[in-house]
Amino acid sequence: MSKVSFIVPVYNTEKYLSQCLDSLIHQTLHDIEIVCVNDGSTDKSGDILNAYAQMDSRIIIINQKNSGLSAARNAGLEKATGKYVQFVDSDDCFSTNAAQILFDQAEKTESDVVIYDWFQGMENYQNIIGMTVPQFRGEYVKKTFSAESMTAETFKFWPVSSCFKFYNLDFINKNHIRFAEGIIYEDLPFWAGIYTKAQKISYISLAFYYYRTAREGSIMSNNGEKYFDVIKASELVEEKFKKADMWEKYKVPVQTLMILNCLMKFDHIQANLKERFYNQIKPLADGLDYKLLEKSASQEFEKKAIERFKMLSKTDYAKFCKMEK
Repeated sequence: MSKVSFIVPVYNTEKYLSQCLDSLIHQTLHDIEIVCVNDGSTDKSGDILNAYAQMDSRIIIINQKNSGLSAARNAGLEKATGKYVQFVDSDDCFSTNAAQILFDQAEKTESDVVIYDWFQGMENYQNIIGMTVPQFRGEYVKKTFSAESMTAETFKFWPVSSCFKFYNLDFINKNHIRFAEGIIYEDLPFWAGIYTKAQKISYISLAFYYYRTAREGSIMSNNGEKYFDVIKASELVEEKFKKADMWEKYKVPVQTLMILNCLMKFDHIQANLKERFYNQIKPLADGLDYKLLEKSASQEFEKKAIERFKMLSKTDYAKFCKMEK
């Protein structure tokens, strides 16, 4: 068993893969393994993986037919042997001292998951900025907490991405937490599963992960049919909270996030898909307690989004578009 398993899904990222792997093999914590899941790459990613594996025996390669990010991460979880797990997308990078700091934090606090800050920048990390969770820089850096002990409002502020967190692998396996396969936005239900099951969550106010935004070829930059997956992901999140008997406590922030996600996709989806997407999110808008949602909204953009969703529930696509102009 190693101290940390890095799980790296790889699909056609030859342009960035070496930079990613370099950031992992040069970790100051040496007792690691790097599980690379080659998800049917058709470029030179496989060759790069093989070359690195010859240089560093800590690199383990899993080759599979293209099955998507969720399936690749799940395959990595099945293979991982570390006490802790860190997901790193193959077009991103990780601070070389991060594994040691996060390992020490998790051990000291006995955390099921450690959340931390991150950097993000454009394709070549231009205009890189540090991202943080300012609401928790105070009391939450000094103690562990859980979904039961936290106020419901805080759920909206945590980063959803699976990559900005450091997990105890035994905790994940004992609770049978895996990524939903066949959809994108898989981070939403995965985080809901983690959040509702974890007894000890801790936060460290340091940035370790370098997230590359808007890169060419990223599935998240494709505003086509896959945008519909946000609907299924939102339904799965609700299901996780209901199974954990936490729905009444967290209903408002979960529904607020659903509203924000659906409207963002509606605004950016391809024009020829917009009406169909509208008609699929419309049933989600029916039956919501808008007075309660409006009362709980703490940000102006939330209030505006809730008002738009309420309007969506009362009209058809053509009338909604006219009202938006």
